[in-house]
This record gives sequence, structure tokens and C-alpha cells, in this order.
Amino acid sequence: MWDRKELAGDAPPDNLAKYLGSGSKPIAPSWLGVSSKLQPATILVNLVIDQEGKFFTASIIEINPPSLQGQKAQYEELLGKIYQNEKFKPGYNNNAKDPIVASNLLVNVIISPIVSK
Repeated sequence: MWDRKELAGDAPPDNLAKYLGSGSKPIAPSWLGVSSKLQPATILVNLVIDQEGKFFTASIIEINPPSLQGQKAQYEELLGKIYQNEKFKPGYNNNAKDPIVASNLLVNVIISPIVSK
């Protein structure tokens, strides 16, 4: 397995990883499990994507409102479930002699209730 330092690397790849999924996704109630008391949040998250374009892990960089800091682990668990089967284009370097193991992808995530009309 990789350690966190190896994943981050010293410099980003020449071509950053890209998310190929939908910009909006409803969350299945079964994904919430014990996290069903999650509050609406705006989250800056680092997704680690391997060289095959597969999601590896999610780490929250910032969560708002700040009162949710104590629940970061629950939100990271949910984000992992959301992104585990999503599609990504992996990051890569233009020089094939300088391959990357994984790349970081920063995304903003907004968790909010679905408003029915």
C-alpha cells in the first residue's frame, strides 16, 4: 500500500486527474448508515486517484460550517462511498520515463438535502 507522503508527491503531474462523473448525485439512504445525522456542508476534499483512474481515498481539507470539524471522519466515510465506483481520468506526465503512482484531485462538494416540489 502507499503511504500518504508518496501519494501527495513533490509536484503535480503534467496532466491532472479528472472526474468523469456527474456534477450532482443523490445519496442513497443505505450509504448513510450511522451517518444519517449528517448536516448540510460545503467540503473541500482531496481525492487520490491511482494511475488506472481508480479512486483510492478521500481526505477533507476544509469543512464548513466549522462546527462540523468533529464529524470529519463520518463525512470522509460518506465521500469514500460516493466516489468508490466513480470514473476518473488518471493524472499523468508527458514524459513516460517519469510515471506517477497516483495523483491528487481537489474537488468542492456540497452536501444538502433534496428539496421536493
